[in-house]
Formats: sequence, structure tokens, C-alpha cells
Amino acid sequence: MDAREILSKVDFLSETESDEAICAYLEEVCPQYRGDAIGKAAIYNELGSVCRRNGWHEKGEKAFLTAAEALEKENIKDGNYATTINNLAGLYRLWGKKEKSMELFALCRDIYWSLPNIPADMLASSCNNLGLLYLDKREYQKAMDEFLKAQEIIAAVPENLYVHAVTAGNMGYGYYGLGQIDSAAESMLRAARLIRSVDEDMYKNYMSLYRRLGGKEEA
Repeated sequence: MDAREILSKVDFLSETESDEAICAYLEEVCPQYRGDAIGKAAIYNELGSVCRRNGWHEKGEKAFLTAAEALEKENIKDGNYATTINNLAGLYRLWGKKEKSMELFALCRDIYWSLPNIPADMLASSCNNLGLLYLDKREYQKAMDEFLKAQEIIAAVPENLYVHAVTAGNMGYGYYGLGQIDSAAESMLRAARLIRSVDEDMYKNYMSLYRRLGGKEEA
């Protein structure tokens, strides 16, 4: 079974089965995979992602490290590798291992920046992720520097409302941390307006934050 077939089976299972069942399936088939490094990284990244969203940190770490090692053995340091490092960094952030997370998010960003033709939204995502970690550490100006970089990058993709909204919302958190309440409210309102046609739940969340910051305008 090749990587595409395995991932298609995961998509099928996700419609009816629990994450426990999906994890069990991947834990069974991943060690049996004999394809190329990129395919191996893809299926182990999928396993790691299932574990990450359920808080199964040790299993997730092992899966992402296996994905990274498969690519490293073939000296593959492309977008697939950067995405794997990004996934592992995200797991460490949720796990509370902030220094490891910081190191890997920075590495991911540097890899993306070194590659040609990487989509702007992926570059912006790497800056946003690093900025969120700085928020966790209450280093608000460093966080804002990353969010502002993301904002500059996504000027190239005006049609991607989701990444524009997320970046605006992140800036709102950053401004709040800096004590700039009016700017924080403006950013949350902008985020709400951008995301309204894309995700109703996110729209409601941004509007709720805007109201809590004293905002009175309608989106």
C-alpha cells in the first residue's frame, strides 16, 4: 500500500471512526511502509497530527521524529521537511516545552525563507507560529515583530481571507499584551470582518473579543 492509499484510508476512517481507531490503524501500517522517504514522512506526519490533537504527546513526538529522520537520511531539506519540523514544534508548544518549540519554529521559518517558490501563506504561518510562542512567553514586542512580518508577506495573497484574519487576530493579542487596547480592538474587528464569510465560529470569537475590548461597531 502506497502513502496516498494510506492517507485516503485515513480520510475514509475519519468520517465514521474515532481518533483512537485511526491511530491504531496508522500504528499498524506505518512500520510496514516500504516506499520513498517523502511518503514515509507523510504518513508519520499524519500519525503525529492525530496524536497531537489528542494530547498523546509521546506518541506524537515519536511519529514526527520518525518523519524527520526519514527525510534527513535522504538529505531532503525541502518544504516537506520544514512542515515536519513545524508539526513537531507545534506539538512541543502544546506540551509546554517552549524552548524546544521556539528552536524548531525558528528553524522551520529559516528553511521556508531559504526555499524558492514557497507559498506566501506558508511563510506567514511560520512567522505567526513563532509570534504565538513569544506571546506565550509574554515577549510581546517580539511577538508583534513576527506578526508584522506575516502581515507584510500575505500582502501577496489578498484572496486568502483565513490567513489574513488569523494574522489580524494575532496582532490583536500582541497589541493587548503591549497595553495598546484601541489597536487591539481594531485588529480583532478587522479579523472578524475578514473571517466572517469563511468561518462563523471564528467570526463569533473575534467579535466577542472585540466587544470585551470595548468595541461597539458592527462587523
